[in-house]
Amino acid sequence: MQRVGSLRGLILGNSPSRFSLGVVAVAVVFWLAASGVHDQPDVSFASVYPLVVTSPVAIGLLGALEPTWGAEGAPGWLAPAFEAAAMAAGAVVNAFLIGRVARWVGRPRGQ
Repeated sequence: MQRVGSLRGLILGNSPSRFSLGVVAVAVVFWLAASGVHDQPDVSFASVYPLVVTSPVAIGLLGALEPTWGAEGAPGWLAPAFEAAAMAAGAVVNAFLIGRVARWVGRPRGQ
């Protein structure tokens, strides 16, 4: 249980990580709002913002499964769900890494 608390502390326990997760949340809300309001093909560009703020993990996950789907891509119902899962994984990994760096930078010298 100590390990779970430590991970949660690294992801949510410092201001830089929470700020990063807030930026991701705003980008995802923008993506979902643009996708739900407009039925035009240009709406797919709204997904660029959350992919950029969750890169490189989200882009790596999307690229890793592209050979599985082939040239036609993922099935229509699966693509948005997988994009959202890749963005969530990217947000958590990035927040964890930011938390590690924040803890390392905030540590007094000599420890």
